[in-house]
Amino acid sequence: MGTIIFWSLIRFVFVLIVCYYFYDKFTLAVWSIVSLFLIFSIVFFPAYLKYQNFIEENKEICEHTLCSSCRHFDKTSVHCLLYDEKPSLNYLPCNGKKWELKMELIDETESL
Repeated sequence: MGTIIFWSLIRFVFVLIVCYYFYDKFTLAVWSIVSLFLIFSIVFFPAYLKYQNFIEENKEICEHTLCSSCRHFDKTSVHCLLYDEKPSLNYLPCNGKKWELKMELIDETESL
């Protein structure tokens, strides 16, 4: 997830430099439309596609592993906060020894 943000920021800085260079060469209306199009097509759209790919690649880990119900699991970056390692379908960083149920899951089971 961090690489998506990092490369989006790099692309955004590049687009800002290019837009600044062309600021005096076009009228304000044309420049603003072209700038918005470049920002969307070079920065936001590729970041969105990479994010969707990240979600799809890690969907099974986030739904079907023991780590996904642990309080030490960070779903946004798909890694164990306790051991600072990325779990997979065949690998649990703590082997289940430090597993603790998330508080949200406890609240849901009590309401049933």
